[in-house]
Amino acid sequence: MTHSQYDTLTVRYSQYDTLAVRELIESINIKKSEGIDEIPLRILKIGADYAAEPIADIFNLSIMSGSFPSQFKRARIAPIFKKGHPTVSSNYRPISILPTLSKLLETLINSQLTSHFEMNELFNDCQKIGVCLH
Repeated sequence: MTHSQYDTLTVRYSQYDTLAVRELIESINIKKSEGIDEIPLRILKIGADYAAEPIADIFNLSIMSGSFPSQFKRARIAPIFKKGHPTVSSNYRPISILPTLSKLLETLINSQLTSHFEMNELFNDCQKIGVCLH
């Protein structure tokens, strides 16, 4: 592997500024259910100006340490009915209810990772559009 090939494989994450975190918080759909952390989405959104800086600090600490906070890994599993008879367990699918802050951090990381893949042309054609056209 050449040095330039190694550079395209190395993802360098940028730190998140308070503005980016505030904008992400403000984009939350308050009609969705709150996470396992039970942070009311409406309150988080209303308090975005005050919450953004400490949340950005937590996110940046996570990125700099290369460690995803263990509290962000907790989930509550809930069965969601698919179809058929409601008394048959195979007619349900599990969903994970994650902490709200976990979902926000995941969104920011995904954005940077996707940008890196696009900039370095690491997606193949099937990954770009989601369906492989032969």
